[in-house]
Amino acid sequence: MVSHGDLTIEDAASPDGGSSHLEWDLSVPGGILSLKVDQIEQMIGQDHVVHWELKRGERAAIERLISISCYRGICHQDGSPLRSQRTHTNARTCHKQIWK
Repeated sequence: MVSHGDLTIEDAASPDGGSSHLEWDLSVPGGILSLKVDQIEQMIGQDHVVHWELKRGERAAIERLISISCYRGICHQDGSPLRSQRTHTNARTCHKQIWK
């Protein structure tokens, strides 16, 4: 049994009598309270990069590419495909240039 604060993980036998599986014991009958969800989010956030941190990191990387004026940064600014995709016929919606 592994414990972290109020949350515990217990090894339990599977219903079919075969191998064991992990079971989360949240000590809350009938569902998870918002307090427990917050605790789980906090535990995950300590060990892993979460959604908003990933988005901030991606945006910072794109801003860096734009600031050093490399090819990928220019393509990001133009809205063009970045990885040498064909733009003459296929990337009309991605390319977004108005043809007159």
